[in-house]
Amino acid sequence: MAWTYPLLSSEGPHVKLAASAEAILNDFLTERDTPRDKRQRRRQFLAFLALLSVFTLLIYSSFLTTARYLIYYGVGSDSIGQTVPFFLNAADRFSELTFSTWNPSQFLGSTTIQLFNPEYFVSFFGREALPVMMLVSQLAKVILAGVFFYLFLGYYRVSYRTRVVASLGIAFCGRMLALAPWTAYTAEVTLLAALLWAIERAITHPRKLVAFPVTFALIVMVLSVYGMVLYTAITIMYASFSMGYRHPELDRKAVGRTILRLLILYACGVLLSCPALLPYLDAYGKSARVSQDISLSSLLGNLTQLTSPELLSEEYLKALSPSVTGFMESYTGCVGFLDTPNYYCGVLALMGLPFAFCGKTTRQRVWLGVILLFTGLFFISGGFRFLLGGAAVESDSFRMSSTWVIFVIALVGAIGTEELWARARGRLLLCYAGVLIILALVSALLLAGHIRPFRLLLPLVVIAGYTTLLLLYRSTKRPLFVLLLALAVPIELLLSGYRLVTDVPVLTKESYDSSFNDDLSDLLEEQTSDNQPSRVDYQTDLLTSPMANSYLGTESYIGGIGSFDSVTNFMKSVGNDYIETLGYSRYTYGFSDPSLNAILGVRYTVYPGADNFFCPLGYQRVETDGYYQLFENPNAPGFFSFFPSSSVISKEDYLSVERGQRGPLLLHSLVVQDWDENSSRNFESISGDLSAALRSGSVLGDAPNDVTSSQGAEFSLAMSESKYIALRFDLSATSTPSGNIRVRAEFYRDENDDSPVVAPLYLAAGNEHVYLPVPNEGYRKVKVWIVSTNACDDARLSNVGIEEVTDDYVDYYESGCAERASANATVTQYSNDAISAEVTAPEDGMMLVPIPKTDSWHVSIDGNEVETFVADLAFIGFEVPQGNHVIQLTYKDESYGLGVGLFALSSGVLAGTKITLTRRERKDTGKHFGTPPSTTLP
Repeated sequence: MAWTYPLLSSEGPHVKLAASAEAILNDFLTERDTPRDKRQRRRQFLAFLALLSVFTLLIYSSFLTTARYLIYYGVGSDSIGQTVPFFLNAADRFSELTFSTWNPSQFLGSTTIQLFNPEYFVSFFGREALPVMMLVSQLAKVILAGVFFYLFLGYYRVSYRTRVVASLGIAFCGRMLALAPWTAYTAEVTLLAALLWAIERAITHPRKLVAFPVTFALIVMVLSVYGMVLYTAITIMYASFSMGYRHPELDRKAVGRTILRLLILYACGVLLSCPALLPYLDAYGKSARVSQDISLSSLLGNLTQLTSPELLSEEYLKALSPSVTGFMESYTGCVGFLDTPNYYCGVLALMGLPFAFCGKTTRQRVWLGVILLFTGLFFISGGFRFLLGGAAVESDSFRMSSTWVIFVIALVGAIGTEELWARARGRLLLCYAGVLIILALVSALLLAGHIRPFRLLLPLVVIAGYTTLLLLYRSTKRPLFVLLLALAVPIELLLSGYRLVTDVPVLTKESYDSSFNDDLSDLLEEQTSDNQPSRVDYQTDLLTSPMANSYLGTESYIGGIGSFDSVTNFMKSVGNDYIETLGYSRYTYGFSDPSLNAILGVRYTVYPGADNFFCPLGYQRVETDGYYQLFENPNAPGFFSFFPSSSVISKEDYLSVERGQRGPLLLHSLVVQDWDENSSRNFESISGDLSAALRSGSVLGDAPNDVTSSQGAEFSLAMSESKYIALRFDLSATSTPSGNIRVRAEFYRDENDDSPVVAPLYLAAGNEHVYLPVPNEGYRKVKVWIVSTNACDDARLSNVGIEEVTDDYVDYYESGCAERASANATVTQYSNDAISAEVTAPEDGMMLVPIPKTDSWHVSIDGNEVETFVADLAFIGFEVPQGNHVIQLTYKDESYGLGVGLFALSSGVLAGTKITLTRRERKDTGKHFGTPPSTTLP
């Protein structure tokens, strides 16, 4: 519809100039169906792209003009805690041309998909460029989301101004801006916009084959199995809606052909995603988290849950304003800031919802009602959200499955907005605006104390302002008011988005360089230049430090599906009981037991800072320059521990020992389930030696009180000639998924000692008996206190004291290390997927390699592959005969290899089909159902 009403009625130079400007603007905003206007549509698109780009740069201007990085820190921030370390790890691996799914830096070893995950594109530019590339990636995702939704709306024949305001709403939606450093969640917005466009393109243009399968494959590669399940459902839902709402001309045969074509393209998309999908499925099958969380009882329990009035209120308010509940440390909503419903995509979209039904056929109204019914069900039903989230998060979490709701609001709102431009129904508009404002006020009352009232003022003013402009347009028919409204929407989005992006805790260049410098990597690389793989015990707050610095560690934060089920079983049996209590954990904090560290291949211990740290049992200080202090255990068994047959015990015998004694037991025995009848006799002998070695030494001092987060302990020590003394206590704390405690003990030689020896401990929230040997330097006093706690306010240390470490204990530890290293294993080649070693077995026995056993690891002795078994509940074990041998471990991920093959097959089929169709088009124009929309870009 062309705008024909003059902007001003009087004559004069200024009036003529304004009228001329109005005529140019009217001509630009008017869409025609002539060949000449293909250039017009191209100019319109370029104008939209320029506007979108400028607004994107304005919103993120603080990251362009200052030394701020788009990396969040603070409570619960996966940005600094997981996203950046994983990208840095990928950058290191890509620089070495390592594209394997096996990642030795992920806890004790696990699988990660990096090459076939589009999010890791930023890592190809190297470690130094990563912060800049993360910002570039976010800017690109914002712009592409707007572009794809703009192209998608062209199929609905809405006006240019509607496409612009709705597409800006998607580009700057609350989810895109609030969750920018959680990169997969923002990529989901861009990919869903692309998927909707691709589905419409495939339905409308039968020869357009590539966009849909490629987009669907990218979604699966980014979001894994949950993404495939959720977006399969979304594809079915939207394809049904599109054929019902947009294509009434399709008869049954045409519908059948369309469905068949979509199914074939969908299958191609699944095949394209197989390099990531198949390893994901394999990991799901071995995941302790999946088996723990996805059960019939958990499904039934969550399906019956309805949304509380408070959470419903937050859903509504978050559709009006993305920042009404604050963010990060300032967040005040009902659920966590990652779980909050970020529905916002512009107030005008909400205002247009009921008007989408105006001027439509009965068939169209039914389909609009169906899609809004599903959206309403998502609003009120926690069980529905739980199912769509793949049972990966709780029913009150919106992070995993709410993106499609934003697009429903934006699409239906755009259809309704088109009606508002053409026929603003005054009474209905006024009543609906009043309802929106009243609901906002009621929701604010229900959420008193959980929202920022001042931030609710902007959307309320916007509702009133938009309503006024539309009513003025209805009464005067002057396009000036529509123009003002079309200009106001981008300004609203800019104001809402700018604050959300800038008022957040982010890393500066200096803080980033301090957190992710290369000092630790360089130090460890220098010390491990002998090519011997060694694990590092570095108990830092950054649990993903092994990933960030690409070393083999004992700490981890594993998102998503968590660690292997076998590793979880091992962790359940040793040290802290938090994993046994919770069923699984994505957090590990290292081990305080020196025997456990030895059997797991730990050779180095690292401490940060300038404190006078203690030297762990069996270690010696390595002279280094810089921030880190390094200690080395030269007698550590390494990655190949030898056990004679007389050391084999059963799982039942192993679990019969007290939890606190299992670490020393593992250093002297190999746990093999159902090996032979001699294992019980072996255990009788081994347990006797264990009991003798672990007898308590003389008590040198006891704390006068229990230690809590509010009260430490200080007590004197008796003199001792023992080589080692031990700090011992019993930790008790309620286990929570991220609960942890930092404990610090300081040992003083006398009252005037101003350089005490420091023993730090990083422990999970749970129950654990801690026994920490410390070299005795004639200490006379000790202080013990809890430095910090996280998600466990009831942490308590009882029976705190210092006792002598017996010579038997030290001898037991040292003899265990010597026996495990008795095969004199020397690693001759070490890479991500292969380890070669020369060993001299003193007798027939068994070898333990502390790498989680999977079917992908293969062991060869002297070129002949041998059978492996699960040792110590989780790791690779195999028999080795007496004598000199060359042992080779090789990692071959068959699921990954099959996935790459299927990817190549699907790519070849798509490319061949596309080439064939292109050649046919040159000979035949190829008529097909449906007419391409006039707004489709050439």
